[in-house]
Amino acid sequence: MLVDVRDGKAYVRFGGGCQGCASADVTLKEGVAKTLQQEIPEIVELDLNPVIVSQEGAVAVDVKLRVAPYAPRPELAHRRLR
Repeated sequence: MLVDVRDGKAYVRFGGGCQGCASADVTLKEGVAKTLQQEIPEIVELDLNPVIVSQEGAVAVDVKLRVAPYAPRPELAHRRLR
């Protein structure tokens, strides 16, 4: 779930766990990308590589982001991030 966007940083919260699982890094990267793309539909491409995880949180070191050209969307006029 997208929790907040502050100072150019997106804060995402995940539940469950995949600690110790061999594919945890892939699961995390895909989860972050999917969550951001669901919450911000203008994102058409998102690549996070690498994502470094510690007890304090996770940091995407390199991010490639492509957004769709601006098109007015009246249904999102009052949308705000939580």
